[in-house]
Amino acid sequence: MRETILRGLENELSLSESSEITDNLSYILSVIRNHLEMDVAFISEFTDELRKIEVIDSVDPDIPLKAGHADPTELTYCQKIVEGELDGIIADTSDNPITKAMPITQELNIGSYLGVPIVLNDGEVYGTFCCFSHTSDATLSERDLALMKIFADISARQIDRQLLKNQQDNQIKRRLSKVLSENNLNTVFQPVYHVDEKKVIGYECLSRFIDTPYRTPDIWFEEAEFVGLGEELEIMAITTALDKMTLFPADVSFSLNISPEYVINGAVERALDQHIFNKNYSGSYRTCTDSRLSCLSRSHPIITKTRCAPGY
Repeated sequence: MRETILRGLENELSLSESSEITDNLSYILSVIRNHLEMDVAFISEFTDELRKIEVIDSVDPDIPLKAGHADPTELTYCQKIVEGELDGIIADTSDNPITKAMPITQELNIGSYLGVPIVLNDGEVYGTFCCFSHTSDATLSERDLALMKIFADISARQIDRQLLKNQQDNQIKRRLSKVLSENNLNTVFQPVYHVDEKKVIGYECLSRFIDTPYRTPDIWFEEAEFVGLGEELEIMAITTALDKMTLFPADVSFSLNISPEYVINGAVERALDQHIFNKNYSGSYRTCTDSRLSCLSRSHPIITKTRCAPGY
């Protein structure tokens, strides 16, 4: 039964890469709070001796408890439930000597309470999954607590997934930061040969990364886009190619793979203008356009094209 409920709700949450964890957790809290007919439901995280509210669902939008609110763990129900000092079911906080004496009971007007630990896949206690009402509730039962544990497990799976994504993102950012700070990128020029004229008429500029283990350029650019560094990496690739174009005759054309969004938002033109200014270029300039893209170049014609293959 437990696994059936887990699978059913996870399907409802649509666990795809595009799912937002906050939206999913908010939905979970809303479901359990409405089912138990309680006033507030929240997910907390234990960090640096604090109990921090990560996500909250409340019947009263003006409740003082908000996402981001933090209290010392020793002053909260959450810590005492995890340590076993408090039971997971508190039907009437005024009848419990511990909760009756705790300032937070009066501050949040807690009348009844349900709480369970959120345990991650590696066994670490992340925080707690809790509900409370402003009035006592003698109907709260072990069955309600068991349902809370199921929803806490579902939340733990969501949090595990997000933590793994964050870890992967940080690894990607570290790799990219090294490439960007050390300029570990080179440009190779692939000749464009005119069969009838039997000569090279231009070159396609391809990026190659100086890093080990070797990874193809498409992976670098895709990951950079994924973690928000796509524009910075692409501009570096463009300016690296521009630096070497001066070694070629002025009548040679070049083809650059450029993402349309960075042309449309002006990043490419700004980079070209800055590059020309930094190098103190003089002489002719020309604009090369098609129906979607435009860029400014020095005397060499530059043909832009969208990224659609792993060559780069």
